[in-house]
Amino acid sequence: MFDIPEELRKKKHYQAYLFTDSPDKEYKVEKQWAVFYVQPAHAMVTIDSTLYRTMNGVVQAYLPLGKHSFKVESPFYETQEDTLCLKENRRLERQVHLQPSYSFLTVNSHIPYAEIRLDGELIGIQEAQSKRLLPGTYLLTVQKDSLLFYQEPIQLD
Repeated sequence: MFDIPEELRKKKHYQAYLFTDSPDKEYKVEKQWAVFYVQPAHAMVTIDSTLYRTMNGVVQAYLPLGKHSFKVESPFYETQEDTLCLKENRRLERQVHLQPSYSFLTVNSHIPYAEIRLDGELIGIQEAQSKRLLPGTYLLTVQKDSLLFYQEPIQLD
C-alpha cells in the first residue's frame, strides 16, 4: 500500500484540468463497433472487402460510421450477404446463423432387422445414416418383412 500525503487526505475538493489543441472544436464520434456472433463458429466474415478474424464465433470490427456491406461464409453452408448501418449512439450487434447446404439423416429403430428406406432406397438395417441430402421432402419408411412400421414424408431444411 502507498502513503497518501496528509494535505491530500484533508482536502475535500479537487480540480482537474483538461488540455486540448482547440477548445472550440466539438468532439465528434467518427467510428463505432460492429460485433457479429456467427454460427458455425469458424465462419469467415468479410466487411467492405476486408476479411476479419473469427474468435469462438465472434467478430469485432471498429468501423467508420455509415453503411457497410458484409458477407459471412463457410464451407458447406449457404453464404449470407447484407449491409449494416453504424450510428454514433451505440455499437451494432448482429447474430448470423448460416444454413447448411445439405443435411444428414440418422434413423435408429428399436425393431430388430428393420429395413430403413429413404425414397425407396435402402439406407440401413435397424440403424441408418444417410448420404448428404439437399433441402426438400423425402419419404421415410421403416419396415420388417411385410410389416410397415413407419411411412411418412419428412421435410429437411
